[in-house]
Amino acid sequence: MLGGFDYNLVSSLLSPFVAMFLALVDIQPDTRGRMAEAFISTSLISLRSMGINATYDDLIVDPGSNEILINNVQFQFHLHDEICNFDSLDESIRIGRSHETRMYVINPEQSLESWWSDPCQSTISIPQLRLTGIGLRPEVDMNFGLELQEATLQLKAFNTPKWEALKLATGLKENLTLDFSLSAAMNNGRNQMDVRWEVSSEKLFALFVEASVDQVVFRSAGDYVPFVSGRLVKFNTRLDNLGLLKAMQTLHAMTGGVIPLEEILLDSMPDLTLENAIIYPTYASFHDKLAQFLTQGSSLECLRRSPHPFNNWFSHALEDDPGIIWPFFCEIMMVDQNLIHAQHVKEDLIQQLLDDNKQLTQQLRAEHIAHMRRKILLEERQKEDNKTRK
Repeated sequence: MLGGFDYNLVSSLLSPFVAMFLALVDIQPDTRGRMAEAFISTSLISLRSMGINATYDDLIVDPGSNEILINNVQFQFHLHDEICNFDSLDESIRIGRSHETRMYVINPEQSLESWWSDPCQSTISIPQLRLTGIGLRPEVDMNFGLELQEATLQLKAFNTPKWEALKLATGLKENLTLDFSLSAAMNNGRNQMDVRWEVSSEKLFALFVEASVDQVVFRSAGDYVPFVSGRLVKFNTRLDNLGLLKAMQTLHAMTGGVIPLEEILLDSMPDLTLENAIIYPTYASFHDKLAQFLTQGSSLECLRRSPHPFNNWFSHALEDDPGIIWPFFCEIMMVDQNLIHAQHVKEDLIQQLLDDNKQLTQQLRAEHIAHMRRKILLEERQKEDNKTRK
């Protein structure tokens, strides 16, 4: 059981919706709309059974536009002790919920609701939530989208020292507001999926990610250990610094940080092994680009156009050499070049950079190989000298 909900019950309710989304069954549009409404209603009940008060004002199903609009969505939930410190609350709230209520007289203007409600409760408010491509029109490609504008998280009850410091560093007081959109398009015949993700917060950051993967299969690597293999065909990402780095530096200073923050973050890019340095010879330039962004950059861009496989062999290599995650996504990295935008990607200029990067990669790879051969030759000579001395 999960908060009063049985896994089998959830699965039985979810399966028809998944089948509708994948257009595996022939269902009339009106029926599809009613199924979507029923699925959302069931989801709300499931959230409430897990302690989340989920509500909305109205739900509009539009089969013609293949979308669902949900207005004024609210999620109210209790914050754990790591986030909300009960002892730091106002005295009137603390005493009102202690065994010493006789020491406190309720304010005549205070309502019963404010007196007895959960002081460690927070709310996520979404004026409008838009779901697109959810199987209302089966003749349309298997696309999916989620969009919400000005989603607001109440921060008043986030009052532990860590969260208070974070709010002070970021300039956030009562609310955190985000714009968010996610879309995915699946070409089942070609086994290819395109994903697009945008999230931003005013005066903090804006992040844009676009990726394409293909040849995705689920396999077993012996002893029935499952893994996913495929190719990352294309990748674009852009991070705009709208105040995030300044907030991180402020927080770092407030928590007593002595080592410069950029040095700590750059430690996330360890040197590659000699073998992987041959495979990704331009990796060292990523370190310089990231350092430039952390100290004086306004935007960081990363892209890939040459397909890069992922499988169990790559996963094992990643465990031994975590730095290769950077060149997996980034064929090249740029600071303040403004080539990648959510509305437009400058492919002609990108192609020029890729051509230059390809030539540089071949040159550096040849140098790394020559260095490795010299190292091997030197080790063999040392072994021979040791044998001769013996």
